[in-house]
Amino acid sequence: MKLGGREVIESALAAVGEILALRGSSCSIVILGGAALNLHGVVDRPTIDVDVLAREQAGILIPPDPLPDALRSAIAVIAHDRGFLEHWMNTAVAGHELYASADQTGPENVHVRDLLALRPTAVELDDAAEWVRRQDPSPGFHEILAKVVSYVDGALR
Repeated sequence: MKLGGREVIESALAAVGEILALRGSSCSIVILGGAALNLHGVVDRPTIDVDVLAREQAGILIPPDPLPDALRSAIAVIAHDRGFLEHWMNTAVAGHELYASADQTGPENVHVRDLLALRPTAVELDDAAEWVRRQDPSPGFHEILAKVVSYVDGALR
């Protein structure tokens, strides 16, 4: 089941926090992707998961893996209780929205709409494109990426 927008995501994250608190634990995370865009009001759309980019430990951001056992347990309880996918919160981050945009079927997909909603400057778009090219060196992917960048740049300028 998809997470149906901001209210559902907020409710699910709050429920995870409540479970952790009841168990005498806590965990601060940094998220990105569709869930983060929903929470910030940039988009209002369903998403399939909450992508965890990092977590806080002793005031420092660290890689999320492995998620603490208490957090994984709370995630599983919410998945069961609400009928979410088992890994509705995960660390399998696809990367920047541009990467996700080019990695799918052309410029008319949800990730392109998310990227347009973020309204990157030309410099930010160029920096993101350079990062994406380093993630997948295949010529075919670079052709798709160029089309997506051109489409996004044209739509925003």
